[in-house]
Formats: sequence, structure tokens, C-alpha cells
Amino acid sequence: MVLILLLSVQYTTLVVVRYDTIKGTTHYVFTALTFTFLLLYHGIVSNRITHPTIDYAKPIVAVASIVLMSGFCGLILLFDNIKNNHTYWIICW
Repeated sequence: MVLILLLSVQYTTLVVVRYDTIKGTTHYVFTALTFTFLLLYHGIVSNRITHPTIDYAKPIVAVASIVLMSGFCGLILLFDNIKNNHTYWIICW
């Protein structure tokens, strides 16, 4: 399962970095897939050290990254050309 996830991340990342030719919905879908696969990978891979702080750190970071990615996605989808709105463009940047 870990091997399949890592291979999937490599493939989806290649699509994401080709933003010059692959744009629009396909780019957004593959970006979401890349982050989803990475979160699944980090959720599957366990820590060798059992420590209360480490046990809480992964879910907290995962939730924070999901919230931030959702906010970024919302801003990108909310504005047609976000580069013209300087405040929101700085937030996304």
C-alpha cells in the first residue's frame, strides 16, 4: 500500500508541475490527489517512538493542512482572476 501511494504521488506531482500545459480542472484535481495521497501515506506510516506528543502531532498537522488547503482552494475558486485582488493574492501566496 505504501509503495502504491508513493508511486501515485510521483505521478500526480508530475501532472501538477506541468502547469504550463495542463491547466484548469485537471490541474486542480491532480493537486488535490497529490495532497490526499501524501496525507494517506503519512497516516499509514507509523512512528517508531510512542510518545504522547508525537501521537497528537500527526493528526493536528493533518487537520491544519486540510483546513489551509481548503481555504486556498476556496479562494482560488471564488475569484476568477485572483491576481487582480492583491489582498487575497497575498493570502494565497
